[in-house]
Amino acid sequence: GGAIGVLATLAVILGTGILGVVLLRRMGVRRWPGDPLRAAASGGMTMLAALLLILPGFLTDALGLLLLEMWRHQVRMARTLERFQVLGAALHSSPVGVIITDAQGHIDWVNPQFERNTGYSLQEVRGRKPGLLASGQTPLTTYREMWATVLSGQSWSGQFINRRSDGSVYYDEATLLPVLDKKGRCMAIVGLQQDVTARIQVQEQLRQRETQLQELLEQ
Repeated sequence: GGAIGVLATLAVILGTGILGVVLLRRMGVRRWPGDPLRAAASGGMTMLAALLLILPGFLTDALGLLLLEMWRHQVRMARTLERFQVLGAALHSSPVGVIITDAQGHIDWVNPQFERNTGYSLQEVRGRKPGLLASGQTPLTTYREMWATVLSGQSWSGQFINRRSDGSVYYDEATLLPVLDKKGRCMAIVGLQQDVTARIQVQEQLRQRETQLQELLEQ
């Protein structure tokens, strides 16, 4: 029956040709292309040919379903890879600085805009922590609040006063997004950073002019 056919096929494929021939002959198969023992020993009989010859119909259907599922899996993987490629292109060309770290804050990747904002290349910052940008002018309470919020699984937005590689100071408006695993644990952090120095400077100039105008009116 079907079980004997499966055993015969496996026996021939695995090289135990004598057992395979005996079982095949019990099924009534008297003629075989070439010498089955020699074919088994030399590997001349392919697995696919043997399966198509003696597998019963339901196993052939199962094999077809397996191949169909493998094809569908490849299609899903191709679509997922395409989405990642689109996302990667978007992050790479983003006008906002992007920084990705592990859960401990070690930098894994930054985009070109981050490099332009800070003056540091990806090679220079990879494996280091964003603290290398610290100017000493950002309040410590800002960092404490940031870490407490992100590690609790929530996004955080705020402002840093950072220092570029050339020593110049700039204002960095940041949003940090934790990436959580299935258990809700933080496994990575994505940071979006925008240099808002020009805006801050304009606001400061306006504030100074308002102060001067107020002093003139009070005289």
